Amino acid sequence: MHSIQVKKTHHDAGFSLIDMSILMVLIGGLIVIAIGIVPQYLQKKSLEESKQAIAKADLAVRGFAVSHGRLPCPATNAGGFEDCTVSVGTLPWKTLDLASASKDSQFTSLRYGVYNNAAANANLTVLQNDFVPAVPSTVTTPVNLNGLDFCQSLKNAAGAAFSVASVNTGLGASQRNVAYALAASGFANADALGTAFDGLNGGATLAFGQVNQVRSQNYDDLVLVRDFNTLYDSLACGHVIDSLSVMSEIVDFSDVVLGNAIEARDNLIFSVVLDTIGAGLAAAGVALAGIALGAAIAALTAASAALSGAIASCVVLVGCGFIPGYTAAVVAGAIAVGLAGVSVGLNAAASFAAIAQLVLRGIALNAANIQVGTATTNLGVTGAWINRMDAAGVVR
Repeated sequence: MHSIQVKKTHHDAGFSLIDMSILMVLIGGLIVIAIGIVPQYLQKKSLEESKQAIAKADLAVRGFAVSHGRLPCPATNAGGFEDCTVSVGTLPWKTLDLASASKDSQFTSLRYGVYNNAAANANLTVLQNDFVPAVPSTVTTPVNLNGLDFCQSLKNAAGAAFSVASVNTGLGASQRNVAYALAASGFANADALGTAFDGLNGGATLAFGQVNQVRSQNYDDLVLVRDFNTLYDSLACGHVIDSLSVMSEIVDFSDVVLGNAIEARDNLIFSVVLDTIGAGLAAAGVALAGIALGAAIAALTAASAALSGAIASCVVLVGCGFIPGYTAAVVAGAIAVGLAGVSVGLNAAASFAAIAQLVLRGIALNAANIQVGTATTNLGVTGAWINRMDAAGVVR
């Protein structure tokens, strides 16, 4: 069997110069494309990571406010623990229990600032008794430190004048104080001023850049802020405080009603006293009328006896002259007895009416005492409920 042998030529030895040139052109083109695409990809990736980091940090800060009744202080070292001697620093990731932060520089490098204004009674990093509900004077209001106090601090801050001495954002007419601010540095130090942050975010002041500031070759940071009213609403502060305010107004109204009820009861007591005196006088009148009736009956009896004696003696013509006088006396005595009887009846009726009125007022007085007691109890219960709601400090 014959084998077929193929003779190798010079062209089978490897790439030709033309092949190498084409390959180098292709590689160079890919490098040029990569140089244009990779930075854009990395910048976009960095922006997305910054957005996620700021969103998680914002959620953690608000969660801290709900559970602690205040905002966390910034951190001033790599340990991630809050330092309440400053108002601007880095995110206190360890205090916020962001466990993954130690492995994620996006958390550890976030700039964080929080509003404090002692003059306006609005130190948002301090747990203080700012909210005191209105309760009746008979109810003692304990000191409750919770989210409602933080809500009141936010309200105080919202009403305070702008100050560069507290955390703020924006420039010129748009400059304003905010409850807290977070800033993430961009992919590159766009303004090349020596820090990772650009513009106001890179300064040593309490200022932060504007939210949604246009990204440019000199600025590529990302900023998130929470103003006082937005944070107040997100924690449902208004609903809870308004509920307590309504209850307090009810307490005030109930207190007035209770005062009026007590005054009416006292007037009723005075009327009962007068009715008691009146009933006593009526009873005395009955007694006096009875005495007068007895005297009239006695006089009538005496006159009748004298008339009988005169009639008997007239038979022997001795007492006939006395009969007209004794007859008149008997008639007068009968009239006196009748009038005395009428007086007894009238005084008895007056006495009965006075006693009946006294009984009715006594019943009314008892009902008034019950109502005053119930109102006092309800007022105390309402005040206690206000205190319990204040103690709960329910915000979300």
